[in-house]
Amino acid sequence: MIPRIPSRIALVLARSLWIASGVLGASHLKAEPPTSLEVEPKVILENAPAPSVVGDLKATDQDSEGAFTFELVAGDGDQQNALFQIQGSKLMLQISPDFEVLGPTLHIRVKATDASLESIERALTLTLTDDRTEDADQDGI
Repeated sequence: MIPRIPSRIALVLARSLWIASGVLGASHLKAEPPTSLEVEPKVILENAPAPSVVGDLKATDQDSEGAFTFELVAGDGDQQNALFQIQGSKLMLQISPDFEVLGPTLHIRVKATDASLESIERALTLTLTDDRTEDADQDGI
């Protein structure tokens, strides 16, 4: 009796045979880089305590099973990188943000790398909301 081979193993064996026989070329084995990178949500509340998680980083890759590493990198759009850090896929703000000092938008540049060491870099824009209830002039009113 011939043992049954699980379909995933059979596919790998068939692909190996096709490559060895020249049916598939080496280009079919090339790892592809991630195709998208984003942060959700894109809104940060003014005066959020520091440090605090302000978003989840997400990347998409056609040939990866979802394991990515994320890092802040230098380049276009990295103006506020120093205010943030990344732990796993969590984007963390290292300061309590002040709308009157930082303004309505924060710009960071992030790199996502997949298990094949292919990567994508993107400049991401976050919106800082103004806390209208704070006492801006410190007069107690």
